Amino acid sequence: MRIKRSVLRQSYPFLFVTGLGQMIAGLIFGGMDNYLNEAPGLIVLIPSMIGLRGNIGSALASRLGTATHMGFISSANAWNDRSKSEMSTAIVLSISLSAMAGLVAFLSCVMLGLDHISLGNFLFISTATGLIDGTLLSLMTLSIVFYATKYGADPDNVAAPALATAADIITLGVLFLVVIASGVVP
Repeated sequence: MRIKRSVLRQSYPFLFVTGLGQMIAGLIFGGMDNYLNEAPGLIVLIPSMIGLRGNIGSALASRLGTATHMGFISSANAWNDRSKSEMSTAIVLSISLSAMAGLVAFLSCVMLGLDHISLGNFLFISTATGLIDGTLLSLMTLSIVFYATKYGADPDNVAAPALATAADIITLGVLFLVVIASGVVP
């Protein structure tokens, strides 16, 4: 019973905050309605971008958590070759899979006869979003694992839930800013 209480004590606050974070993500998404009208087809891209970030971030958190348990990463030595390699891999995955998501979103719109923005715009928006939030989330993941370890919490109990929600919020926010910066929406 002792293990269950520690998992509950470590996980519950993060899971509660993730529920609140999902509401924030919903508010951001709701605020994008004008942009979605001006950039047709973008709605097809958003679910895959959100899903990719959560999956890549959670996988990175698991790998860093395992590396912490095995002694490859510690709170005293969080920024080492192992963590840099894991983070680089996550960023490359984020960029490449984001580009693929942009291509698939464009092709889906074409095949279904939906109004859509150009392929170049889909690729720019998805890839720029992947680069920016992939980098931010990788740094955030390492920080969460570092602080969890430093303060005696199991990174496996806190990192994945925190990253899943942070990924939703950050991805929507970054996507929103990239769409504005791209000039797709007047």
